[in-house]
Amino acid sequence: VSIELQKNEREIKSALVTSASPEEGKSFIATNLAITMAQGGMKTLLIEADLRKPIIWKIFGLDMSPGLADSIMGDYSWKDTVRTVTDLIVGKMSLEDVMLTSGLDNLHIITSGTIPPNPVDLFNSKRFKSFLEEIKKEFDFIVFDSPPILSSSEPTILSGKADITLLVYKVGSISRGLLKRAKMQLSQSNPELIGVILNGVKAEVSPDFQDFKYYKHYYESKKEKEKKGHWFPLIKKDLLKGLRFQKDKTKLKTKFILILLSFFLIFVSTVYQNGLFKRFRPIPEYKQKTEKGGFDKKEDIATTLLPTNNKSNSSQKPITKEKELNLRPYYPYSIKIGSFKDFNKAKKIINNLKKRGIHIYWIKVNLGKKGEWIRVFAGYFKDKKEAEQCITKLNIKDAQILKTPYSISISNKEFKKLDKDFSTYTLNYSPTVSYNYIGAFSKKEEAEKILRSLRERGVEGKVVLR
Repeated sequence: VSIELQKNEREIKSALVTSASPEEGKSFIATNLAITMAQGGMKTLLIEADLRKPIIWKIFGLDMSPGLADSIMGDYSWKDTVRTVTDLIVGKMSLEDVMLTSGLDNLHIITSGTIPPNPVDLFNSKRFKSFLEEIKKEFDFIVFDSPPILSSSEPTILSGKADITLLVYKVGSISRGLLKRAKMQLSQSNPELIGVILNGVKAEVSPDFQDFKYYKHYYESKKEKEKKGHWFPLIKKDLLKGLRFQKDKTKLKTKFILILLSFFLIFVSTVYQNGLFKRFRPIPEYKQKTEKGGFDKKEDIATTLLPTNNKSNSSQKPITKEKELNLRPYYPYSIKIGSFKDFNKAKKIINNLKKRGIHIYWIKVNLGKKGEWIRVFAGYFKDKKEAEQCITKLNIKDAQILKTPYSISISNKEFKKLDKDFSTYTLNYSPTVSYNYIGAFSKKEEAEKILRSLRERGVEGKVVLR
């Protein structure tokens, strides 16, 4: 409306549409402005002057090249780069969409073309100036879609060449300070800024606005005056309005309760399917078997590392029922303290961590030419986040979180055959289910290799998911 009013006062043939920052909807506004002018019977040209991130060619399903940049650089005549409704039909836009939108026969489009390394030089060139003079003679109205103001200098140049400028602002996208800064930057070329277009505004209109009416009439008949003398029609009218309001209010309350109930059921279903209820169950006690020689036999468990609610004897026979085996939780993550070549150094570090209340288990591995090393681990966790929280809380330095889903399960009878080269630990999943484990491994092959060395010593076990 503002453009039409100003066109009546003076000649306006071109408009620049820009914004302060990206993704505020300037290309959408420029496209709709061009279509509106075309539907008004004006021969309109929409120019994609955003040579940094062009999008208008995608909106209409056209090829990006040849376009504006190609014509200014002299590779094509500007008339050869103009697209019409015929190109829209041939392109990705369906014939049905073209037929539904009236006035497209008056719409002409010039896409961005091949993106140049420095678009500023093109808009400051003499060829662009002569290009503007020619298209103003050919078309009734021209719409430029330019890049954002704060991220480029092209809008400042183009606003000085266009008759009017429109600034698009998406509510909440940037601060008012940045919007003011964009306006000041734009004002360097003294543009004719006719207004700011607010995009993304949510209408806050009362649902009962249709009930508001004039409370007086300009004139009334004699019969209407007589009706005012009767009290029953007035009471009847008020009663009906009250009942209608009460009915609508009840419907709104019912809908609101149903929506809340639906969200609650969706939330509960999501939590249950993801197994998040298991987090509220007590974490089983993590208890280490007494080692034969080598390290300290007495061991304390850090409650912050491995919270426990169940206390059970480590000599309790594990129940191997298939059902209970499938129902037990899995703890595939471990904290790796480090790998040590020197046995005495590893022993010293392990004892220091034990004094701090951190539960440790370790295993000796043979790495071939590198010799035998001792890998030291702490804890078992359901996910990486739990392990990170443990490292932060206990201030464990130089620790590494590894996914070690495999371990070796052994029975209490086999446990008695072990020597000091192996460190075991017990996971009590419930008062009736517990398992003895040796080590933590990233790959199943590593666990099977250690299991073979155990069998050579006469100890039987099984590689399982921990």
